[in-house]
Amino acid sequence: MYDDGGNELKEAKPGDAVQITGIPNIPVAGDFIYEVEDESKAKFITIKKKQLISEEMKKQTDKETIKTSKLRLDYRSRKAMYGSASNNTWISKFAEK
Repeated sequence: MYDDGGNELKEAKPGDAVQITGIPNIPVAGDFIYEVEDESKAKFITIKKKQLISEEMKKQTDKETIKTSKLRLDYRSRKAMYGSASNNTWISKFAEK
């Protein structure tokens, strides 16, 4: 880690402009940067973090799939019951009863 003058730094305070070498991706504000003894530990942390992100994305996708399935089921049940899935048909069928 280096300051704007090219001097090596051991720590940086919030708001300090620094250049960090050796990081393949650009960190986002608020990301933690860990210092580890060797590359194998760094790879382990990276793999675990990617797994957690992947699991969260899968959960979100599953929720959206369930929501879409419920909408389709509702559409199909109205269509089977009233011959059409539009709300107008449902209201007119309801009014007839």
